[in-house]
Amino acid sequence: MRGLARFAAVLALVTGLAACDAQPTPQPSQSTIARIPEPEPKPSATRLVLDYAALDQHDPDRVLAFYSSALATADWLGAARVWGEGAGVDAKALERRYGQVESPTLLFGKGEAEGAAGSLYYEVTATLTDGSGAVLGKGTVTLRRVNGVPGATPSALRWHFAAGTPVI
Repeated sequence: MRGLARFAAVLALVTGLAACDAQPTPQPSQSTIARIPEPEPKPSATRLVLDYAALDQHDPDRVLAFYSSALATADWLGAARVWGEGAGVDAKALERRYGQVESPTLLFGKGEAEGAAGSLYYEVTATLTDGSGAVLGKGTVTLRRVNGVPGATPSALRWHFAAGTPVI
């Protein structure tokens, strides 16, 4: 037993001495850590935010910009709100007309406002293009609004496409 105790003591001494000579295990520094490169953020498609407040404003150009944006984002219901009551144009009609066009864009010229019998009319040229810039149609559109006539409905007081305006 005495030999076994002596062996254990020698083993502990050798192990302790070896530990004194050992160098600490180096820890990787910030500069030696291999970093996996983070992926570059991919450009996201520009998402148009529709300006619904334009529908209640007295700015026909802003209404036309809303309409063009609604078509570009395939918001057929939003676009249909620009059409007046009884115009016969609803979300389904707009989807049938523009749904197959890649990135439909309506470009409007400079319009002119005219007044007649309590109403204002705003006539403007329009050009329909697709995502490649190809012209798909041209025409003239007319916005109309009632000009403060007593008893006029809220929808009549806002700019909307007049009946008979073509869907370009």
